[in-house]
Formats: sequence, structure tokens, C-alpha cells
Amino acid sequence: MAIDILDITYVLNRYMSPLLVVLGTIGNALDIYIFTRKILKVYSCSMYFLAQSTSNLLFLYLVLPIRFMVNGYNYDSTILSWSFCKFSAYLLYALRLLPAAFLICASIDRYASSSSILKYHQLSQVKVTKFTIPTIILCCFLFYLYIPIYYKIYQVPTGARTCYITDSQISHYHNICYTIITSIIIPLLLVIFGLLTLKNIRQHRRRVFIRQAHNELLHRKRDSQVLLLMFYQTSSYFLLSLPIAIILIYTSFTTNYVSTKIIQFCLKFFIFLSYFNFIIGFFVNVISATIYRQEFLKLVNRSFTILRQFTTSYGC
Repeated sequence: MAIDILDITYVLNRYMSPLLVVLGTIGNALDIYIFTRKILKVYSCSMYFLAQSTSNLLFLYLVLPIRFMVNGYNYDSTILSWSFCKFSAYLLYALRLLPAAFLICASIDRYASSSSILKYHQLSQVKVTKFTIPTIILCCFLFYLYIPIYYKIYQVPTGARTCYITDSQISHYHNICYTIITSIIIPLLLVIFGLLTLKNIRQHRRRVFIRQAHNELLHRKRDSQVLLLMFYQTSSYFLLSLPIAIILIYTSFTTNYVSTKIIQFCLKFFIFLSYFNFIIGFFVNVISATIYRQEFLKLVNRSFTILRQFTTSYGC
């Protein structure tokens, strides 16, 4: 019996969904704990990673279960009421944009930190994040404010009900706008500020430092590790987002585009692949940065010590 290629995406969503939520919960919770440690919270970049991990958790619990039920079980809870249709769609796009926006902020922060220009360098401070993080959150939700207005429940010609934009012009604008932001602007900004940061680093390396204090050397070493962490985060985001970006660009800008099963499969599979952006941060951080890995090992050792004391106290 022939297997429908779309069944593969149903199986992935049905059986991998719980694992993604569990791994994402553990990873992001550990991220939040480690980025609030004294040694890391002095870096403004860590505050952006902290905000990114928090928004990842919100996406995992408020958005992903709804999408997995749709893609894995063909059960669409968004058609139960108009208000839930609008609210869930609003959260889907706003919370999907937030982690990427914070990653861009982290990339800009590392560029500012590596800059020799004082006014740029001063932007890389924890006190600046107290303004930028709320501003980013506000901008992301304001940008998609049209979604609750135009998203409605309507009946397609096949008789099924769906939650989407009924106005064809607004729908076209929405698809193009979403594609440009997620597939072009975000990757482009990450690449630009990544290259600018590398340029600044190379300029620093050409300078000769005759004498440096031990504390300054230690701070520079830690700063380079945070920078390395940011590069790995950017690279993983870029690799996981590139396939869906290519498909979205193709489907949005191709004239007389016809949806085939292959295109539908690629679209569903690459969307599923992009969900790994919301869980992979912790694992990338552990691999890429010694300073992060050391804090994680301290947590593990502390946990084992507490467990040992508990078992000793109760004679287990």
C-alpha cells in the first residue's frame, strides 16, 4: 500500500511533539537559571538571551500545542470561537517573532561591545536592556495588531471551517510581509551584524597590548566566550530557518504558483524543523561556551550534593 508523503509530517507532529515540549521546557528553564547567575548577568547580551528563553517557553506552552493538534491530529481548536481564533493567531505570530528579535538584539549588542567607538560601546550595558527589551516586546505585538482584526472563522468550499484572513488583499499582504520579515530581514540583520562584529574583532587583534591587568584579561576572555555563544546561536537559527525561508519565498513570489504534495510536505516539514529554534538554545550554549558549561556543571554538582544529603538524612 502506498504511503502518502504528508503522513510523515502527521507522524512527526504526533509523536515528536511531547518530546519537543519536554526538551524545550528543560533547556529554556536551565537557560533562565544560568543567565541569571552573577558571572553572566553582568553582560547585557545575557539579558537578551534570558528574554529569548522566556519567550521560547511562552511559545512552547501557548502556541505549539495548538499547532501540533492541527498538524498531528487534524483537530483545530481555533475554530471553536471567534475570540480564540483571533487570540491564538495573534500569539502565534507575535511570540514567533519575539525570540528572533531578541537574538538580533544580542547580535547588535555584541557589535556594540566590540566597537572602538565610545557611543556605540556604551549601548552594550545591562541598564540599556531595561529599555530595549520592553520596547521590543511592545513593537512585536503592535506590529501584528491587524491579525485580531482580520482573522475570522469561515467555511471553505470543501465545507470545512478554518481560522484565517477572509480579505484576499489583507491575506496577500500578510503572507508577503511575514515572508519578508522571517525569511529576508531577520537572517540579513543577523548576517550583517555578525560580519560587522567579526570586523571589529579583527581590528582589535591587530593592536598590540603591551601590558594588561589580570582582571582585564579575564573579562576579555569571558566576553569572547559570550560572543562565541552568540555566533553559535545565530548560526543554528540561520540553519534551521533557511529551508522554510526558501519555501516561503518560493510560494509567496512565484507567479502562477501551484501547491503540490511535495510543496505541502516541504512546507509542513520545514515549519516543524523551525520549531527546534525554540528548544535548541541550551544545547548550543553548552557546546559553544566554556563559561556557560561551567555554570551548568556547578548546577549539576550542587543538585547531586543536595540529593546525596537528602538520601543520607532519610537513610535511603
